Amino acid sequence: LFFKHSPLVSQGIATGPVDINLDWNRVRSISRMRSRENVNRIVLEPELLSIIPAPGYRPDLCQPVPLEKIPPMLVDAIVLTEDTRFFSHQGIDLFSIGQALRTNLKAGRYVQGGSTIPQQLIRMTILTPEKTMGRKVNEILLALVANAIYSKNTILQAYLNRVYLGQWGPFPIQGVAEAAMHLFGKDVSELDAAECSLMAATIRAPGVINPHRHLERTQTRRNMVLGLL
Repeated sequence: LFFKHSPLVSQGIATGPVDINLDWNRVRSISRMRSRENVNRIVLEPELLSIIPAPGYRPDLCQPVPLEKIPPMLVDAIVLTEDTRFFSHQGIDLFSIGQALRTNLKAGRYVQGGSTIPQQLIRMTILTPEKTMGRKVNEILLALVANAIYSKNTILQAYLNRVYLGQWGPFPIQGVAEAAMHLFGKDVSELDAAECSLMAATIRAPGVINPHRHLERTQTRRNMVLGLL
């Protein structure tokens, strides 16, 4: 059995793979798989059967957390990789848009986006992911409005609690708190520098940059983010 995470980590209860040896219908012994240390008691995780969403909402996995409980290093890593000039632009970044346009024209196809964090948040919460000119115009206009109405911290907190970071079966994992549990088996406040960098690296392409599927590619991208930090 492998336990993805435990709500009892703070009580000293370890997580990870364990061997359960059976003698017919009785448990003979339980030991940790790596250290072979005997375990007296294990706590089984509940199995998620389904999510019943509120009317009009998708069945997302999301555990909102306030910005002050998110490690500053994780915030820095995500801002550096997703929107370097987040704290200075007015909702859109003309430099990034121009750079992305040049890259796409040179490649002859869409390979890079120039969306800021406000633009991504608007796309996640209000608009659709389709790549059309009309949607892009709406995205830009709404990002400008959001930046004028809300503080940078409010926008950043909403983004960190909604950003898509992969799948758990049929359910999308959204928000850094849920991703921390699924990727590392720990609370988001306990992440170290390497884990913060890996999570920031995952945002660009969660299906491809995933330690459970493409370890070497994920490590390369993580190391790049560590270098930026």
